[in-house]
Amino acid sequence: YADYPASIVRTNDPEKILEGSRDGVIQSTGGTLIDSSKLGLGTHPGLGFTMDLIDEAGTAYQMSTRLYLVDLRMYEVFVIIPDGTDSNEDVTRFFGSFSVTE
Repeated sequence: YADYPASIVRTNDPEKILEGSRDGVIQSTGGTLIDSSKLGLGTHPGLGFTMDLIDEAGTAYQMSTRLYLVDLRMYEVFVIIPDGTDSNEDVTRFFGSFSVTE
Protein backbone atom coordinates (compact mmCIF):
# COMPACT_ATOMS: atom_id res chain seq x y z
CA TYR A 1 0.00 0.00 0.00
CA ALA A 2 0.94 3.64 -0.29
CA ASP A 3 -0.34 6.56 1.72
CA TYR A 4 -1.19 9.70 -0.22
CA PRO A 5 -1.19 13.25 1.16
CA ALA A 6 -4.64 14.54 2.06
CA SER A 7 -4.01 17.55 -0.18
CA ILE A 8 -3.77 15.22 -3.21
CA VAL A 9 -6.70 12.94 -2.38
CA ARG A 10 -9.09 15.67 -1.30
CA THR A 11 -8.50 17.90 -4.33
CA ASN A 12 -8.38 15.30 -7.14
CA ASP A 13 -10.89 12.95 -8.72
CA PRO A 14 -10.34 9.47 -7.21
CA GLU A 15 -10.73 7.95 -10.68
CA LYS A 16 -7.83 10.08 -11.95
CA ILE A 17 -5.66 9.05 -9.00
CA LEU A 18 -6.37 5.38 -9.71
CA GLU A 19 -5.71 5.80 -13.43
CA GLY A 20 -2.43 7.58 -12.67
CA SER A 21 -1.34 4.67 -10.46
CA ARG A 22 -2.29 2.19 -13.20
CA ASP A 23 -0.34 4.13 -15.78
CA GLY A 24 2.67 4.28 -13.45
CA VAL A 25 2.65 0.50 -13.01
CA ILE A 26 2.46 -0.04 -16.76
CA GLN A 27 5.25 2.43 -17.45
CA SER A 28 7.56 1.10 -14.72
CA THR A 29 7.18 -2.52 -15.85
CA GLY A 30 7.14 -1.92 -19.60
CA GLY A 31 3.85 -3.81 -19.79
CA THR A 32 1.09 -3.53 -22.37
CA LEU A 33 -2.43 -2.80 -21.13
CA ILE A 34 -5.02 -5.43 -22.12
CA ASP A 35 -8.06 -4.13 -20.26
CA SER A 36 -9.09 -1.80 -17.47
CA SER A 37 -12.37 -1.34 -15.59
CA LYS A 38 -13.82 0.51 -12.63
CA LEU A 39 -14.24 -1.51 -9.43
CA GLY A 40 -15.27 -0.87 -5.89
CA LEU A 41 -14.46 -2.21 -2.47
CA GLY A 42 -17.57 -1.48 -0.46
CA THR A 43 -17.97 2.27 -0.82
CA HIS A 44 -14.35 2.80 -1.88
CA PRO A 45 -13.39 3.41 -5.52
CA GLY A 46 -11.20 0.92 -7.32
CA LEU A 47 -9.71 0.05 -10.67
CA GLY A 48 -8.90 -3.35 -12.11
CA PHE A 49 -6.55 -3.90 -15.02
CA THR A 50 -4.71 -6.64 -16.83
CA MET A 51 -1.51 -6.29 -18.78
CA ASP A 52 1.01 -8.38 -20.67
CA LEU A 53 4.62 -8.49 -19.47
CA ILE A 54 7.76 -9.99 -20.95
CA ASP A 55 10.76 -10.64 -18.71
CA GLU A 56 14.43 -10.24 -19.64
CA ALA A 57 14.58 -13.86 -20.85
CA GLY A 58 11.64 -13.27 -23.21
CA THR A 59 9.09 -15.22 -21.13
CA ALA A 60 5.56 -13.82 -21.39
CA TYR A 61 3.38 -13.23 -18.33
CA GLN A 62 0.02 -11.73 -17.59
CA MET A 63 -0.39 -9.41 -14.60
CA SER A 64 -3.83 -8.75 -13.14
CA THR A 65 -4.07 -5.90 -10.66
CA ARG A 66 -6.69 -4.36 -8.41
CA LEU A 67 -6.19 -0.86 -7.00
CA TYR A 68 -8.39 0.50 -4.22
CA LEU A 69 -8.36 4.00 -2.78
CA VAL A 70 -9.46 3.81 0.85
CA ASP A 71 -9.39 7.26 2.39
CA LEU A 72 -5.73 8.34 1.97
CA ARG A 73 -4.37 4.84 1.31
CA MET A 74 -3.95 3.14 -2.06
CA TYR A 75 -3.97 -0.66 -1.90
CA GLU A 76 -2.48 -2.63 -4.78
CA VAL A 77 -3.26 -6.33 -5.05
CA PHE A 78 -1.87 -8.25 -8.01
CA VAL A 79 -1.04 -11.65 -9.44
CA ILE A 80 1.46 -12.53 -12.15
CA ILE A 81 1.00 -15.78 -14.04
CA PRO A 82 2.74 -17.31 -17.05
CA ASP A 83 1.00 -16.43 -20.30
CA GLY A 84 -1.45 -19.12 -21.38
CA THR A 85 -1.96 -20.47 -17.85
CA ASP A 86 -5.59 -21.21 -17.04
CA SER A 87 -5.89 -20.00 -13.48
CA ASN A 88 -8.97 -17.77 -13.64
CA GLU A 89 -10.63 -19.56 -10.73
CA ASP A 90 -7.58 -19.14 -8.50
CA VAL A 91 -7.14 -15.49 -9.47
CA THR A 92 -10.81 -14.75 -8.81
CA ARG A 93 -10.61 -16.46 -5.41
CA PHE A 94 -7.42 -14.54 -4.54
CA PHE A 95 -8.89 -11.15 -5.40
CA GLY A 96 -12.10 -12.06 -3.58
CA SER A 97 -10.13 -12.73 -0.41
CA PHE A 98 -8.99 -9.11 -0.10
CA SER A 99 -10.86 -6.87 2.30
CA VAL A 100 -10.21 -3.83 4.43
CA THR A 101 -11.43 -3.67 7.99
CA GLU A 102 -12.56 -0.27 9.13
